[in-house]
Amino acid sequence: MLALTAKALRKSCFKVEIADIADELATESLMTGGLHAHPNLARSATLDIAIEDKAVRSMGGRVGNKRDERVLKIVATSMKKKWPDAQKMLKRMVLSDAKLAEITNLVDGGLTPDDAVKAWWKTNKKTWSPWIAASKNWMKP
Repeated sequence: MLALTAKALRKSCFKVEIADIADELATESLMTGGLHAHPNLARSATLDIAIEDKAVRSMGGRVGNKRDERVLKIVATSMKKKWPDAQKMLKRMVLSDAKLAEITNLVDGGLTPDDAVKAWWKTNKKTWSPWIAASKNWMKP
């Protein structure tokens, strides 16, 4: 999911650096501004408290974009002001388990995560094009 989010953000002309760190450390880093976003953060007591205290902001879940999903897209509270269009893209970015499995199967077949995302990207424009549109059209939520 990290590689896919990075590709989508780059396609929307955002500079992206990926930090692959443990969930608890990611929550802390989002709260302090060390990370701007995490597209695939597993729920935990620490994360739930940070959301409740508005120390971080939830963009909904990965699968159905509901706030009660097990895996959430989380952004730093500063992101809305600094990069509102990137935040809109993350909000729109949903990926069913079946679509995620397509990418996973490519990796299991021997491709690197980046190459798997590139291959998936070529055949799934209907899935990812609304994400990009959200980042480029400030009129849409």
